[in-house]
Amino acid sequence: MIMKKQQQLRSVVADTARAALVVRSDDPEVRGQIAGLLGSLDDTLSYEQVLKELKALRAGGPSFSTIVADTSTK
Repeated sequence: MIMKKQQQLRSVVADTARAALVVRSDDPEVRGQIAGLLGSLDDTLSYEQVLKELKALRAGGPSFSTIVADTSTK
């Protein structure tokens, strides 16, 4: 059951990453931000956290580096 949920989350994360790339294709930083988010899976961020960040990128929200910078200064 846990493996199936994790597989479903991976699929949703991959789909959301592709959608963010399509929507934000004019922003050269997005590809690197998405790669960084995907690279942080399991080590630093959960699937749910990565999915939240990808959705924000897809919606045109602040970059991941901006989010990290903002939280480190508070």
